[in-house]
Amino acid sequence: SMPMAPPRLPPVLDTVRRRTMYHEHFGLMDDEEYRVGCIRKIRSYNDAGLWSGETMIYTFEGGEVPFDQEELERMIEKYFR
Repeated sequence: SMPMAPPRLPPVLDTVRRRTMYHEHFGLMDDEEYRVGCIRKIRSYNDAGLWSGETMIYTFEGGEVPFDQEELERMIEKYFR
């Protein structure tokens, strides 16, 4: 059966393979408490069968490493080939 979608995440649709992926952005990776929550959230997605590269796309930023929109676009292109 198809895993449930993560709450409050917009779908990224793969019309070629007819699947839906979800993008989760973790934007405060320089904050230790936030990082711990991020790890827990990713593990809960894994427990629900929502795997990185299959159903989930993760992006991160923190401190001197900003979000990279081009990286996200490359990831989507790679996963949807």
